[in-house]
Amino acid sequence: MPWEFSFPSVLGDVPDFVDQIISEIEKEVSLNEGDLFALKISLEESLINAVKHGNHLNKDKKVKVSGRFIKQEEVLEVEVEDQGRGYSADKLPDPVSAQNLYKLSGRGVYIIKRFMDKVEFLSGGRKIRMIKYLKKEGG
Repeated sequence: MPWEFSFPSVLGDVPDFVDQIISEIEKEVSLNEGDLFALKISLEESLINAVKHGNHLNKDKKVKVSGRFIKQEEVLEVEVEDQGRGYSADKLPDPVSAQNLYKLSGRGVYIIKRFMDKVEFLSGGRKIRMIKYLKKEGG
């Protein structure tokens, strides 16, 4: 069953939003520890990016989060969309290159790509779709 949330762009509220989203997801599917960790990190990073870089901390702008669990395929799909101008993910600097290695930011998309199985950027970079193929307990 699909679900959808809309949140104001308040950076300090992101952890509560993540908990609320995870709670909704866990009504449909039991996540193993690894998948839960990957999802929490990816949600947190994508929400922070939407609030900070997309909506520029404008609390009048919303971040929309939607998703669904496809039971037959054991696939979880989550989308995070901001109201910003968008960006080109292909033009982000490589956070593990020598000149960026010690910077304090710029790793969010890199982290999301490492924890999720498939990542797509839509709507001119205002929306990220993250897909996780869930593992069976003990698998």
